[in-house]
Order: sequence, then C-alpha cells, then structure tokens
Amino acid sequence: MTRRLLTGMAGCLGLLLFVGQACAQMLTLSPPCGKRGDTVVAVVGSGWPEPQPPCEYVFLFDGVEIAPRQPDGIYGPPSASFQVPLSASIGMHTVRVELRLQEDNSLVKWCQLPFKVVDQNADPWKVTLENNGKQIEIKFDPKEACDSPQCERIYLIQTVRTTGTGPSQPPRPITPSEIRMRGGNQLNADQDADGNAVDEAATSRDPYYNGDDVIVDADGTSETETGKGRNTAQDQWSSDMTDSPRVPDRDFPNGIDTITMEFEVNVYCESGAAGGQWLGHFTWTWTRTRGTAGDPWGQITPGTGTRGQPSATFLQTLDQWATRHNWKKSKRTSAPGATCGP
Repeated sequence: MTRRLLTGMAGCLGLLLFVGQACAQMLTLSPPCGKRGDTVVAVVGSGWPEPQPPCEYVFLFDGVEIAPRQPDGIYGPPSASFQVPLSASIGMHTVRVELRLQEDNSLVKWCQLPFKVVDQNADPWKVTLENNGKQIEIKFDPKEACDSPQCERIYLIQTVRTTGTGPSQPPRPITPSEIRMRGGNQLNADQDADGNAVDEAATSRDPYYNGDDVIVDADGTSETETGKGRNTAQDQWSSDMTDSPRVPDRDFPNGIDTITMEFEVNVYCESGAAGGQWLGHFTWTWTRTRGTAGDPWGQITPGTGTRGQPSATFLQTLDQWATRHNWKKSKRTSAPGATCGP
C-alpha cells in the first residue's frame, strides 16, 4: 500500500478547514461555508488508502451525492467540487467523502466535515472616521465572515511609511525623531531606509497595535492597549484599534512642507487553530501640509479592507522589528477535531 500526499490547495481567501487524524486520511473544504445556489466548494484529500481492488470516492452533502464519483488509483486521492445546493437550509450541514469498493459498494474509509450555509458572507471590516475626521476607528469582526477560522487571540499589526516633500525637496523618508515623536531615537532604529516601520512604541514587547503593552503618555499617565479579538465556538469579539496621527507646524523638519503617512494594517491570529495565519488586510493614509487649518491634524483617507495577505514590504518590516525586539511569530497550537473512520 502506497501512501500518497497532496499539498492542500489554496482555497477561498486562503482559508482552509482541516480535519483528519495523525497517520490517517485528511480532507479539506475550501471554503468551509457559502451561499446556496452560488458558492463552489473544493473537496480535496490526502493520505487515503489504496486498496488493490478497484475503488471509487463518493461525495455526499447531507447524505446525498453531490459530485460525480471518482475512481481511485491513477486518479489520485479525493478531489472534487460542488455548488452549494439551492435547496439547502441556512445553517450547519455535513459534507462526507466515502471510499467504496466498486465490486460490491462496501465501505473502506470515510471522513466528514461540517459545512455552514449562509445568506451572505459579510465584510468583517468596519472602518469609520470620528472626531470630525481627526481619528480613524478600525474593526475586524470575525463573526461577520462565515469562513473566519477559529482563533483564540486576534490582533492588528500596523506598519507606517513616513515621507515628506518640500519646494526643493523630492519625497524622502522622515524619521520619528525629525517630527519629535516620543522615543524618537529608539524608533529611528526600527525604521528602514525607505521610511517603513512597525507602528508601535519603542518599548513594546509585541508588534500588536491592540496588544497587552502598557503605554506611558507624555504627561506620565499610562494605559494598557486593548481591543484584541477572538473567534471560537464560545466567544466572538471584534479586534479593534483607533489612531489619530498629528504633526504640528513646529515639528515639521526644515525644507519639508508636506508629510504623508501610508499605513498598512493586517489581522494576525496569535493562537488557536489558525495560529500564525493572516486573516485580513487594510490600508489608509494621512497627510498634512504645514500652515493648513486644523493644526496639528491632517487629512485621513481610508482605503479598502480585504481578506488578502500582507504585502512583501509589510512582512519585511515586521521581520526587522521582530529581530530587534526578540519577538517570534506564532504556530498553530491546536486543530479542529476530525470525524473519520472506520
């Protein structure tokens, strides 16, 4: 008996629901939820047995065959797709794959997964401007998207690229100390040559904008970062942050008339079944020209939230920060239970 392995295919928005047992067959649904009569679901397996008698895979949705049967052998492990039935009710259902002998239809192996039918897969991003446009509030709410993976702690990591221009000055990076940010000299070391840096205090132990660090304000008062999210069977909380950039006229560097900050926010699962995975991506900008009304506030321009992955620049910036601050990315700490047999 030969054990074949198949690399899990990238599914809807890069999210996969894995089930299986150690040293046994595995199966994925991609996505693990969808709209009836609309969503196409990929069913892919690996590590299934290959009995000598001819066999075939049977694909079932609530006990009803949902895709053509697939012969075993040269056709490889189970691989099929189906459209969510128009007649399916809203709620939880079961997708099951069976390996049966062609000769007498006897059952050799099986594995099944839960599948959620929804009316719509909503946008988990909720972004608003507050305080007359001086502050941006960013929320990633996992319960809005049916394909959000299980995660014990969901954080937001924000990077920023700060540049400035002047009458005779082409765009150039602006360092934190140039605009008199608290801890500027330490923050300068975290910024790369293009002006990219993780947007965190110099003394932070983690890169999370809404983590557990204690931030000391200029007046000596302190506050603990809050707003981390959660997505488990028991609890679902949004991951929240607010930001209100400001640079007063007096802090503009000589020769610089306009400062621009380009922000990239990515949603990170620190622990749980999706530990180490990125769940969403959002960008926004802030800009201000010296001498304009509203000193020290500038213009915030929100971008669009997606379920995409971080940019290469974001990952490089985070890696640089992680090395300097001795922070390590998470790994998956648990996996959803499997229902397989016999």
